[in-house]
Amino acid sequence: MKNIYRTHPLIAPQCRIQMEAKWNTEAKSEFATILPDSKTVLFFDGLESKGTAATRLDMPVTFGSFYFEFTVREPLFGTAVMFGLGTEDIRLSYDDYNYVPLIGMNQNGWALSYKGTVWHNGKYKKFCEPFFEENTCIGMLYHNKKIHYFIDGVYRGIAFDNVDPNGKQLYPMVSSTAADTVIELTTACRLNYSLLDLCAFKVKKLFKDEIQQLDLPKNLIIFLAHF
Repeated sequence: MKNIYRTHPLIAPQCRIQMEAKWNTEAKSEFATILPDSKTVLFFDGLESKGTAATRLDMPVTFGSFYFEFTVREPLFGTAVMFGLGTEDIRLSYDDYNYVPLIGMNQNGWALSYKGTVWHNGKYKKFCEPFFEENTCIGMLYHNKKIHYFIDGVYRGIAFDNVDPNGKQLYPMVSSTAADTVIELTTACRLNYSLLDLCAFKVKKLFKDEIQQLDLPKNLIIFLAHF
């Protein structure tokens, strides 16, 4: 694999602050299994797929810029395996053999399909070549209301240039229509060393596991907890 951090200055190592993100066990389809490492999700485990399932991370993208990498651990197939951002209004499960582009089928989601198309509000367009192989790494950069994608370290460009969630929080999400799809969150970073980032990083370092007990607004505690 190429060195992904040489392909775009926005995700250079000196700009990264690692975050303690994991898949949200309370915000997933019944057909999605979060493995003990909290970083890996398995869709339709040992089952015939009868629909579409999704899950999201336990943290929203709030202030600033973010970069995530998702690595698929099995070959991809089926109607739609998707990687993107969505609001908490997105329905996370469809059964009765409804195979849908779940993250991009309405106004609440923006996503890339493994077939090389990008989806939003039920509309799609060609974006890149399909990617099927196991251990493919999908990089997703969110910066200035734009979503950029990387495939195996190669920068593929801007998929969406005006992401507007209408005041709602956005979450990194994945979805699949295929049985035994395995997707691992391998990188979660906040980007750019702004004064806000430096202060938050210093507070987290000083207080460590005491963050939840600080007399601060809830949203600020959530923000600090992911540094």
